[in-house]
Amino acid sequence: MGKKIRAKKYLLILISILFLLIFVKFLVLFHTIKVHPERIWEPDSITYHNPALSLLEYGKFSVSLNHPDLPETIRTPGYPLFMAFIYYLFGVKPWVVILFQILLSTLTVIMVFDLGKRLVSPSVGFIASIFLLLDPVSFYYSEVLLTETLFTFLITLTIWSSSFLFLYKNSNQKPRLIWAIVAGISLAFATLTRPISYYLIFFVLLFFIIWLKKRAFGIRFSILIFMAIMLPSLIFVGGWQFRNFKISGSYELSNIKGYNILFYTGAYIIAQRDGIPFVKAQRDLKKIYGVKSGLTEPETFKKWEKIGIKIIKNNPFIYFKSFIKGVIGFFKPGTRELIDFFFPSYFKDVSILKDFKRLTFKNFLKKYFGLRDRFLFFSLLIESFYLFLLYLLFLIGVVVSLNKRNFLAVHLFILGLFLYFVIISAMGLSCYCRFRMPVVPIIALYAGIGLNNLIRQKS
Repeated sequence: MGKKIRAKKYLLILISILFLLIFVKFLVLFHTIKVHPERIWEPDSITYHNPALSLLEYGKFSVSLNHPDLPETIRTPGYPLFMAFIYYLFGVKPWVVILFQILLSTLTVIMVFDLGKRLVSPSVGFIASIFLLLDPVSFYYSEVLLTETLFTFLITLTIWSSSFLFLYKNSNQKPRLIWAIVAGISLAFATLTRPISYYLIFFVLLFFIIWLKKRAFGIRFSILIFMAIMLPSLIFVGGWQFRNFKISGSYELSNIKGYNILFYTGAYIIAQRDGIPFVKAQRDLKKIYGVKSGLTEPETFKKWEKIGIKIIKNNPFIYFKSFIKGVIGFFKPGTRELIDFFFPSYFKDVSILKDFKRLTFKNFLKKYFGLRDRFLFFSLLIESFYLFLLYLLFLIGVVVSLNKRNFLAVHLFILGLFLYFVIISAMGLSCYCRFRMPVVPIIALYAGIGLNNLIRQKS
């Protein structure tokens, strides 16, 4: 009974904080719309907005209203569908999409609270939720028109619903099939929102095969669980690939893969190899291998993919070295994005690490401890310290969770997803805090476990 009372108490406190945060986010949004409406738009935003308008107007997933017969094969339909649905209900008002993103980010926090509560205790759920609320990357991306907030919500929903399956051990305690269905659908729609999770279904299915083999649920029920998780990806993701094949002759989920491998990964390797700026390496590659006449769009992207892979194979050491840098970039602070959202002029000619190397100590102090940049410098310093503590608590939480062996299957599943996103994101080389957002709920969860363990040891 005491645990239920504590859980309700923590939940009430959390809901109060969430209402306050929603209010703050709404204020930020309405101020932005009134004073700087352009700030909710990122360079990629228009590539989701235009297909959404086309879906609304013509019922076709095409590149824009001006080209209704030109199908979109680079962007996947998840986020444009999300936008189009909101536009259908409320009119073409992009700021309303942000309102829904704020609500989705709130639901993500509640799911993290529930995970922590069920896996350990209400206090863990509460601490993990606060860590997630304090994350500047999550705050920033909920305020701009990009896929991150929706994608993070869907990945967290996959973890949350899957966790209900792992709590049961034998045929006398069978999990409800609905949780497998929710996990399968949320993972499929996550993949249609961001293709980075395309290979995640194979890890999930393999994990469930091993887990089901160790449980006495019976063949029939095990097959039902497996099919409930697999079928949504087979139908929705596979269906989208078939659509792409019909209109372009390519089974790729998104043709952006070939572009990214050559003009991001390949350009990054060449920039490192030749000691030139990344932008110049990218521009040089586009001059040589840009769109050529006589090739269809799928053929062009396939050609780019082959050239990019060749560059990687010819420079394995640089790729590995850059991959390690990508892993580091994955965990770097995200204060820059948030401050740039509020004060765009702060980051003109600002790079603290580079300036520390090239400037004299006196000039460095003069630049970063002047009145204008003092706030910037200390903001980055505070978040760096905060992230250091968060990651340390995360590692403690992981060790504690694996050693206790309570709900071991859940922890292995969650940590497997965490490693998947770190590795896949870093493989693209040009990796920064934006790529970390899908696993911030996981980091917050285990940091909560770590801090709770330290508090219990001291008390």
